[in-house]
Amino acid sequence: LVHLADGSVVLVVERTQAGMMMVIYGGGVIAVFLLFALLHLHAYLKREKLKLTELEIHDTRTKIVFFVLNMAVGLMSVGIVLVGGEGYSGVAGFSYFLLGPTLGIHGAVAGRRRKKLAKKLEVEFNQRSRDQQEEPLQSLSRKPAVSDETRHRR
Repeated sequence: LVHLADGSVVLVVERTQAGMMMVIYGGGVIAVFLLFALLHLHAYLKREKLKLTELEIHDTRTKIVFFVLNMAVGLMSVGIVLVGGEGYSGVAGFSYFLLGPTLGIHGAVAGRRRKKLAKKLEVEFNQRSRDQQEEPLQSLSRKPAVSDETRHRR
């Protein structure tokens, strides 16, 4: 309800407009997150050319799933109105509350995977660093090989 300057009270959105409003809103949600998903998918497909690290690849894939989950909730909201009709526009609006738990679970799972990947990469990096440090020391500690020619000269 809105109070106008002349003192009258009018509805901002008529009940008959609520369903269409939810379809338009859901269409916008789907379009925005589809665009972001496609941009990240493009980067993922060009990952070798972009020389993305394993962590960057993981993050890109995680974001693609994040955007798809947002699109899925938007699509569900639109579907509720289109299948259920105008009377279900409130349910369609409340369906966006599913984003919290859905994205929370996705973030928790992806975060654990990222942490595990980062730890694996750190261990590999440390091992390569140790191997590179030991290599020059090993070459210094080796006795020079004595050839057969040198033995005969003695």
